[in-house]
Amino acid sequence: MNLFTLHGLMSELTSPVFLILVAFMALFMIKNIFTFEVHNSTIHGTIAQFFKSMQAAQYERLWSTLSEPLKEALSNPERQAIAERGAPGVFQLNVLARLHQDAFSSVNPVILSKHRVSHVREGFEMIMVHTRHRPGGRGLTFWLSRSLHGETNWAIEEVLVHTNGRGGPFTLTGKRFASPKRQKETQGEALTAELSVA
Repeated sequence: MNLFTLHGLMSELTSPVFLILVAFMALFMIKNIFTFEVHNSTIHGTIAQFFKSMQAAQYERLWSTLSEPLKEALSNPERQAIAERGAPGVFQLNVLARLHQDAFSSVNPVILSKHRVSHVREGFEMIMVHTRHRPGGRGLTFWLSRSLHGETNWAIEEVLVHTNGRGGPFTLTGKRFASPKRQKETQGEALTAELSVA
């Protein structure tokens, strides 16, 4: 390579247009890295993505964040709750959005507490997370799981929308909730017991 070509190359590489282009590409890559981490590998990110997808009616995208056992349950037309709510599968997420629109009015839910669930299926860990999207707003409880083998993302095992005084609590799978008398002490026990053997 002669001196003229090297000098021309250096001029091009140090030109303001090229440096701005490189800066934009670097920012885009950094944004993608952090967006992937927030929305796919953290508990808060997975829940935030659930709220965002529900609000935007992106049910197909939301379906990919569900665990395989939850997908199977929602796709089973023989489950009484699924049959009563309409078509099995992704449509069940549409039902949740229609019945509880006010529960997804924010895309930035506050995590109130997290509890590790014991006695889950072998090779997995599970966390129960209580959230609220605004003070005094509807509470939602999520069960999330991930494989202990390798770097895997958190998947949603179940969603519970707490009662707002107009009806009972709603779970995606239709599983029963603990009795109201013991709700504060055991709000996860009934579902956790069922989820652990799924």
